[in-house]
Amino acid sequence: CGAHADICTMTLLWQDVHGGLEVLPRGKKRWVEVQCPPEGLIVNIGDLFARWTNDKWQSTPHRVACPEIAYKSSRISMPYFQILRSDAEIKCFDSCLENGEAKHPPTTQGEDLHRHFTRWGRNRE
Repeated sequence: CGAHADICTMTLLWQDVHGGLEVLPRGKKRWVEVQCPPEGLIVNIGDLFARWTNDKWQSTPHRVACPEIAYKSSRISMPYFQILRSDAEIKCFDSCLENGEAKHPPTTQGEDLHRHFTRWGRNRE
């Protein structure tokens, strides 16, 4: 799976013992394998946190590197993407404003998703 960051608010991920998820920590050039306990979940914040927190909390770029063992058996992962109602307003929390200013204009969940899908899809702007 190509490198990307999640566009939603939060992702919960369960992956089998084969693993495969890698993250690229901010300011680093090397991908790091994510270690998750057998009964654990991986939590990843999405791009909307940047809007809410004025870029103080940002989503982490990640990818899947197929583990060698998975070439001999199936790799299974199950993500849950937390997405708000399409009319939910997304704007910077007052406590995160810098000198009263937000780095990102207010939007809605629906407008934000539409912007991403238009950028990626056939109907690019």
